[in-house]
Amino acid sequence: MDFNQLNAPLEQANDIFVLLPQTPNLDQIAAGLTLYSSLKNSGKNVSIACPTQMSVEFSRLFAVDKIATKIGNRNLVISFDYVKDAIEKVSYNIEEEKFNLVVQPKANQKPLDSESVSYSYSGAVAELVFIIGASRLEDLADLYASERKLFTDATTVSIHRLQITPFAKINLHEPKINSLSQIVYHLMGHLKFPLTNDLATNILAGIDHATNKFQNPNISADTFAVASQLLQAGAKRQAMPSIQPQPFQPPTRLKPTSSQAQPTQPVFKPMTQTQSAQIPPHPANQTQPQPKTQTPPTPPQPQPSNQSVPKDWMQPKIFKGSTKV
Repeated sequence: MDFNQLNAPLEQANDIFVLLPQTPNLDQIAAGLTLYSSLKNSGKNVSIACPTQMSVEFSRLFAVDKIATKIGNRNLVISFDYVKDAIEKVSYNIEEEKFNLVVQPKANQKPLDSESVSYSYSGAVAELVFIIGASRLEDLADLYASERKLFTDATTVSIHRLQITPFAKINLHEPKINSLSQIVYHLMGHLKFPLTNDLATNILAGIDHATNKFQNPNISADTFAVASQLLQAGAKRQAMPSIQPQPFQPPTRLKPTSSQAQPTQPVFKPMTQTQSAQIPPHPANQTQPQPKTQTPPTPPQPQPSNQSVPKDWMQPKIFKGSTKV
């Protein structure tokens, strides 16, 4: 990158704008804020703007509260609710070093409500405009649409990490550098701007974001060297939230309430022969059949006789002999 082409425009410029595209990422915002603060510290009249409101995730960046959503800085615009054919005339006068704008209503109309009056600026004027991270002027949304004349009259400078189609008068594009914040760091070194710890913190935050916490496989050695210099300059790197191990908590048994049914003891019922036949055999019995065991035969049970028992069967017996001595 040839930073020398910036020397003359920057020396001649009194009013400078630093503009961000709509929905910028952290690297783009960090680069823009670093450039804005460096130019401010050098004595330039500089403003920074973005068409998108800043969210809470960027609150840790230094000077993020300085980012406006409009760039009009010359013409004071006084606005109020208007009713058709209600104004007779508008005039002004100067009394005691005060400029008075007089709005006179018609005779049959109510006077202007002072609570509906609002103030804003238009007519952006600057000699130098830095455009950070935009691929075209349309990426600036309302900042470009409402102030097209500014981009025609001023010297525009595009700072982008990729080799995009040039749209500004000066284009600082470098695909070999991993982040816009790193490009701004080298620009500050060329312009001999001092590096404070706040600016170093912004640059390091932008590099952190663009390189995925220095895990990008395409990260260059120059990026590590810049990070080392930023830390030596007092940069504070945002710490990752630490996860504290939680002590083991045994599960607690819930006591049954009165509305819950009390568990009952299972009742085992004998299985019928039909139910037993419906149970499929176990897979192990299919692959490895067990040998059949022979059961011993049941001894025959004595069968009751149908003959009647004699009556004297239970009486005492007397044996008689016929042998004579």
